[in-house]
Amino acid sequence: MRIAEKLAASARGVSFECFPPKTEKGRKNLYCALAELEKYRPLFVSVTYGAGGGNKDTAVGTVLSLKKDFSFEVMPHLTCIGAPVGEINRILDTYKAAGIENILALRGDPPAALESFDESEGIFPHASDFIKHIRKEYGFSCGAAVYPEGHFQSASLEDDILHSAEKFSSGADFGVSQMFFDNSYYYDFLDRLDKAGIKTPVLPGIMPILNFEKIRELAASSAKVTIPAKLEQIMGRYSDPDDIRKAGIDYASLQCADLLKNGVKFFHFFMMNRSESAARIIENAGIL
Repeated sequence: MRIAEKLAASARGVSFECFPPKTEKGRKNLYCALAELEKYRPLFVSVTYGAGGGNKDTAVGTVLSLKKDFSFEVMPHLTCIGAPVGEINRILDTYKAAGIENILALRGDPPAALESFDESEGIFPHASDFIKHIRKEYGFSCGAAVYPEGHFQSASLEDDILHSAEKFSSGADFGVSQMFFDNSYYYDFLDRLDKAGIKTPVLPGIMPILNFEKIRELAASSAKVTIPAKLEQIMGRYSDPDDIRKAGIDYASLQCADLLKNGVKFFHFFMMNRSESAARIIENAGIL
């Protein structure tokens, strides 16, 4: 079923994002986690795609396996940067033949680890161009990534909202936001979209904190994510990984409760291939 139709027909819901496991043990762990989360009847489960398609075969294989083995909708991520159109179309053909109906269409960022990566090989300079191609040639329902604090390459928030609006006018049916830890950034982003005339639903991306140092490193690099002083203070009290995880659950639970209070109906969890934190947050916040 197309995700746009599910959102229109649902009063409330959750979705989850996983990454393709590299080992058989990782595959079993992912399957166990998704089996635990399936009770929440997710709107969809999305599967990430490595920078520049570095894990292409693993990503495609994971999508096809989840589609076959679970009842929920599976949405592949797909990036276009540096990818020839023939390669992209072969993947889209595979997904269409498997009954996939939804794609999270991304431009993607150049993989830092590949010195020989040639960005010019791709023919879609922006995600909006990629979305147009997918809609015209394949008819998938498309999701788009959006950035409450602005994409790191955007010159300003005004410039960023123009790019976001272009993704929706190009055919994206819904958006999924990057993680944020201060809800005001998400509310401000929705306000900017509204002023731009965009009414398309945007699911907030919720990151359960498992390793605060990694979150801090990501925020300090190119992710453009603010770590609120309050969160720094909370996490500064703990050194034990289990205590950090519990504090992260409490923080995200309050975050989601506030979003609910302000009319948010749908939540997207970056589950990191684990079920415990996302499940606790859903229960604590009373999302479902």
